[in-house]
Amino acid sequence: MIANTPCVTIVGLSNFFKRNYKAKTYLVLWDFFPFYLRDLGAIRNKLFFWFFQRLENMMYRSFDRIGCMTKGNIKFLLENFSGVDPSRVEILPLWAKVKTVEPVDKEFIRAKYKLPMDKVIAVYGGAMSIVQELENILDLAKLSFDAKDNVCFLFIGKGTERERLENRAFNQGLTNVIFLDYVPREEYQSVVQASDIGLISLSSKLSVPSFPSKSVDYFKVSLPILASLDAVTDFGSILQNDIKAGFSVIAGNSQLLHEKLTKLALDPSLRKTMGQAGRRYYEERLTVEKARETITSVL
Repeated sequence: MIANTPCVTIVGLSNFFKRNYKAKTYLVLWDFFPFYLRDLGAIRNKLFFWFFQRLENMMYRSFDRIGCMTKGNIKFLLENFSGVDPSRVEILPLWAKVKTVEPVDKEFIRAKYKLPMDKVIAVYGGAMSIVQELENILDLAKLSFDAKDNVCFLFIGKGTERERLENRAFNQGLTNVIFLDYVPREEYQSVVQASDIGLISLSSKLSVPSFPSKSVDYFKVSLPILASLDAVTDFGSILQNDIKAGFSVIAGNSQLLHEKLTKLALDPSLRKTMGQAGRRYYEERLTVEKARETITSVL
């Protein structure tokens, strides 16, 4: 039996399958409920939080093996959920079906979506909510605009924060920021390929380490990453020191984020080297086959 988080949706099933079918059970632990919701203010009642934490804790202890995305995730699990046997916990990275990515005509794609031909494009694609704290990216865009950098910021997607972000960019006269309402799923990857830098942003309020799934989209098409991250995640260290596929800065440090952006924007060779490192990591570490081997080893 393979299960995913949050475990509150499958209370009792692990023990049921073990008891009735002698099944081996594996938990893919990607989201630490209810900590994530507490960080974002969705759970304020301490009793509710305590109840759901106890429920999750009970479920974690019922699995034969637990896979976490990073060492930071494992550390958080063992420190915040009692009774979990460390010997049953291991690293299970995100996975994707590795495919060959065909080159695209960047000029054609940029022309189709009315994107500037002569600028370095930093792209953010995905949900726009409080989780991402995209104000930090707009702060970066403002610094870049004032410095007259040759950089354009492209936002693709929707969300609860989209309108507010658009209004702020308009009110501040940030002509270096573009919002795309819709890109067909089959063309989204081409638009990302036609860009130069992949942006990741996470809320500074998060207290749980994570490995943003958006990074896989950028690794796939050999795009270097510039990340604004919470202070607790170890993704930044993994990105910079292990994969060497980009730069990370703690959310809120706009000046340093701008320094890293400038470094990438002015050095096409560095962008290419980091992009290739990301693609190499994607091919070697994030495959479906690797995940299957890790999960089935419980048997």
